[in-house]
Amino acid sequence: MNTNLLNQTVQDLKNYKDSMQHELKNILDYWITYTQDDLHDGFYGKIDHENIVYPEAPKGSVLNSRILWAFSAAYNYTGNTEYKKIANRAYEYFTNHFVDEQFGGVYWTVDYLGNSLDTKKQTYATSFAVYALSEYFKCSENPEVREEAIKLYGDILNHSRDKKAGGYFEAF
Repeated sequence: MNTNLLNQTVQDLKNYKDSMQHELKNILDYWITYTQDDLHDGFYGKIDHENIVYPEAPKGSVLNSRILWAFSAAYNYTGNTEYKKIANRAYEYFTNHFVDEQFGGVYWTVDYLGNSLDTKKQTYATSFAVYALSEYFKCSENPEVREEAIKLYGDILNHSRDKKAGGYFEAF
């Protein structure tokens, strides 16, 4: 291979990596700065395109799972302790407010105070919770987190699986 071409490729890949890391930092900094609900805990349920916060908007399980996953994965990739701090916050809020300890699965939404609002169970939401808890387990190394992920996965298998036709049911 041509040495100049190889050197250019290596430089291009380094520039691409630097650009992606810069973009990751910008995105996560936005979420750290604008989305934390310091009055009622967790993260705001709605912020519009003008960064106007709707503090009494419901909070969704999918968004909160994605926040937990994103900051856990970011910590696992970068080692940035600020990301782990946000992942810890997301984990505490998610498990305290979205997980249905009585019937399994996760609530679709909670109100801005963290009280269950829409208690239907969506396989989609529970699946995101499994992804998030699995990534957070790598971040926290807490065996209880692994058990929570396994329990939610079991809820999907036990309640959502269509044993007759195959596949999974979506909503309950």
